[in-house]
Amino acid sequence: MNRILPPMMRIILPKAEFDGNNNLPLNAFKKAVPIFSYYYPAGLLDLQEQPELKITDLYAYSPQKGKDRKGLYEFYGQIYTLQYHSHFEGQLRIVPTEKVWGKETNGGHFPACDGEKKIDVEDITHNEHYNIFCTDEQAARKFLTPTMISWFDRQISSGLGFSLNDDRIYLIVKSDLALFTPPKNKKTWKKWNMEKTARQIKSMVASARELAEMF
Repeated sequence: MNRILPPMMRIILPKAEFDGNNNLPLNAFKKAVPIFSYYYPAGLLDLQEQPELKITDLYAYSPQKGKDRKGLYEFYGQIYTLQYHSHFEGQLRIVPTEKVWGKETNGGHFPACDGEKKIDVEDITHNEHYNIFCTDEQAARKFLTPTMISWFDRQISSGLGFSLNDDRIYLIVKSDLALFTPPKNKKTWKKWNMEKTARQIKSMVASARELAEMF
């Protein structure tokens, strides 16, 4: 994959830089992803565009109890990261919730931690589908304008996770695709298709640019 992907990237994204051995630091985005036993970020695609838009694959799983240790709960997706255009005080995390037997849960995400507090906004739909955690409530409410809240409400079906930390935004998208991760065995390698992967990467980049426009 390290031999195939870089030249392919140069063809479909001439200005971008791809490093299959580099990725985003786990601690930067971990709290915006559901809790797993193991996380494996892979590859770093730097689009060389403002606002410093970069993309990393993420595979995570929690093993099933038993001898086979087969993955029980898995995540395939991407992390989009970009520079926030303004200074932000503290940390802000917005993660989707889930309902189990009619009762709202935290969707498997981390609860409030590291000085965070949970807040609600004046939007019923947003409060029903997201949990908001922040270390500076005033800064968080200033960021969460009606336009921003409405945008998040339109992303409910995508299960989007969001984190703003040190003026850096991390958007976690569950795509069920592993684009920068090498196939696990010969069987999956034989099924790997360069043209299909190229189309998926172009589509992913278009989605990343669309998300970045909001911020």
